[in-house]
Amino acid sequence: VFDFVMNTENLQFPEVVEQLAGTAGMEVPQMSPAAAEAARRSATLHEVLDKAASWYADQLKANIGADARAYLEKRGVTAEATTGFRLGYAPNARTMLKDALLAREISEAQLIETGLVVKPEDGGASFDRCRNRLMFPILDSRGRPIAFGGRALGDARAKYLNSPETALFHKGRTLYGL
Repeated sequence: VFDFVMNTENLQFPEVVEQLAGTAGMEVPQMSPAAAEAARRSATLHEVLDKAASWYADQLKANIGADARAYLEKRGVTAEATTGFRLGYAPNARTMLKDALLAREISEAQLIETGLVVKPEDGGASFDRCRNRLMFPILDSRGRPIAFGGRALGDARAKYLNSPETALFHKGRTLYGL
């Protein structure tokens, strides 16, 4: 019913919900100010992670991602799979992602909150969580990046590194590739 009304009347989902609720004599619950703020904040964090996914994908396509592309080719991963899964590359640089996203008017606090950047407990300068890794965006059920998994391409203590738990990402509730 929702899809039918959306398609026939060229409406967005929230508008259809309101219209159908009105037709049925029901009232649509309104978000509390706190819930509205939480939704706004989540949308902003989704945008940050989406920009990071795009940036990582751009790095994979650039000269700097040649070794990562060679690794994918050696493993038999096709260009279609690389694009479809939005794979990317985190260069082996301490603050390259951080600097790129700060230049796009994303705050350091947002980078830390999404787990993309680590702030040392000793108060030192923050730095990119993942370096020299093939990056796999972890998506929610709506196809939005909520975290990343990174596969080391060189010698690293951890072969695989995932984003920490955040406001958007809960490891026990998310299935990669869903």
